[in-house]
Order: sequence, then structure tokens, then C-alpha cells
Amino acid sequence: PSELVKIAEKTMPDLDKIGYIRYDISGRFWYVSIDRTIYRASVLGLDLQPYLTLPANDSGLISKYSIDKGRVLVTTYNPNTHKSSVYIYDEASFSLLYQEHNLDQVVDVVVGI
Repeated sequence: PSELVKIAEKTMPDLDKIGYIRYDISGRFWYVSIDRTIYRASVLGLDLQPYLTLPANDSGLISKYSIDKGRVLVTTYNPNTHKSSVYIYDEASFSLLYQEHNLDQVVDVVVGI
């Protein structure tokens, strides 16, 4: 690009606890994970709103997530056990479709067909 234009600016709470950030260019939303919750913010307002909170358990904090094709795929990592968990949710209803625990460390995820 020949220039950068600042659209908006916002101070983020718990900045030191952020696990993963991604931007959805088609929907123009920022997604930010803090602890066991994914927050969403529009580029127009930048107010973080809880998007998805994982159930309380000892599977660790959110390490990665992918949102596509009507699914939300989330991984967690627990540094004490060195294990990951995977959760798949329906994006429309946020109902839990699948979960798996005690996996080796998951380093990346992509929602596929």
C-alpha cells in the first residue's frame, strides 16, 4: 500500500492476557481471545463484546481458533499438562458439536469442508 489510514483506536482490557488475534476482512470484525473467551469487535466501534466462552474446565486457555463455513473451531492449551483440547461449535446457535481432550499440543487450526 502507498499509505496507511487509521480507522479507529481503542484501549484493550487485559492486553497482557491476549492469546490470539485475527481479523475477518469480509465481515470487518476483529476477534480476540482472552483466557477462555473469544471477543468480537467491529472496526466501526471497536467495543469488544463476548462472542464465545468455553465451558469451565482444566483444558487451558484458548490458543487458536478458526471461524468459517458456519463453524467455530477452538483449541486450548494447558502448559501444566502440555495437552490441548479441540472444540467445534455451530456459529449460528453456538451449540457444541464436538470436543476432544488430552491431545498433543495443537499449533494451528483451519475449518475445512
